Amino acid sequence: MPVFIYEAVRSDGTRSKGSLEAVSSVEAKRLLREQQLIILSLQQAKSRKKQSLKLSFEQKVIFTTQLAQLLGANVPLYESLEALEEQADHDSSQPMIAALREQIRKGQSLSQALALYPETFSPLFRAIVASGESVGKLDESFYRLRQLLSSERVSRQRLLSALLYPSLLLCLLLASFGVLVFFVIPSIQGLFEGQELPLFTSLVFSFANMVDQYAWEFFFLFVCFGGWSYWKLSQRAFRKKVQSRMLLWPMVGPYLVKSSLARFSLTLSHLLSGGTPLNTALELAKESLTNPALVSEVDTAIAAIIAGHSFSFSLLRSPYIPPLFARMIVIGEETGQLAPILENLAQLYEEDSARFLDRTVSLLQPVMLLGIGIIIGLTLLAILLPLANFSSFIQS
Repeated sequence: MPVFIYEAVRSDGTRSKGSLEAVSSVEAKRLLREQQLIILSLQQAKSRKKQSLKLSFEQKVIFTTQLAQLLGANVPLYESLEALEEQADHDSSQPMIAALREQIRKGQSLSQALALYPETFSPLFRAIVASGESVGKLDESFYRLRQLLSSERVSRQRLLSALLYPSLLLCLLLASFGVLVFFVIPSIQGLFEGQELPLFTSLVFSFANMVDQYAWEFFFLFVCFGGWSYWKLSQRAFRKKVQSRMLLWPMVGPYLVKSSLARFSLTLSHLLSGGTPLNTALELAKESLTNPALVSEVDTAIAAIIAGHSFSFSLLRSPYIPPLFARMIVIGEETGQLAPILENLAQLYEEDSARFLDRTVSLLQPVMLLGIGIIIGLTLLAILLPLANFSSFIQS
């Protein structure tokens, strides 16, 4: 159905911009007049497929936050979407908001409208919205979604910030090594031609010559290894095996488990607080997990619940789930306070993950700086040793 973009004036004199779907321009004008709008301009938009409508992660965070605020201020859903559409004028998110508003105008619920765009709104997102609609607390659902998305954004930004500086230092380390091997050492080797060089200097010069002579071969091997690694990791069975083993690595494994459980606990807590049954909540919450081994543990827990056991039954036997997490789940089930305890666990593991990243970055920085200093220092030492011998020879 064609989409028409309009600009109109409301009965109170305020301007309104937006879009709507209609069979023809006549039908579009009729629909606008039914909304008591005075049409200033109306034109058919370029055709676009529904599947092409998509929000980026940042746009989804902004959309969720703003809609939560409007609904929390008791603004009706349709008017809230209309306000967001006007605010997003000339923004790439406007077509999505306009499409949702149009579906609401046709009588669909928001969760049904969101289901038309699964690339942007996951089943978890739609389930939380649907639970809010069922109890008449849609604003609370969007506040929960805002918290989930904000937590995910903070985790992403923290990880990006933690990796940024070490990555820059690694690039500086490789650049320093390349300059020394390909430019500095070849340019000074001629100064010592015909001289008897110290053993350390000979080793450094020989290594530099080998790297310089076989640079393309090394590059080819590196590309082949990278391609082979990418091909192997693209195989689901091999990738699952690697990801499972990573959970058992020292330092790295505990961080991956805790950061994953932080997202999972917060998601599950919000679903349970919204009245979602435990089995359904677990099915939805496992979408927040990216490690197949942890997803398998949740599937095992669901199977145990269906068999009549408690949620904590399989967690206590898991090689990946920390004992503290399983024991706190036991307490939550015994006291009937599973949702609050999960929220506390999410905060605990989020703080632990943040501390681990901070400690790791604080350790990596001096180590990499030391590596740069060692490379430059050893190269200078290799150059200075024959110079010292040469000056001693002249003095004698």
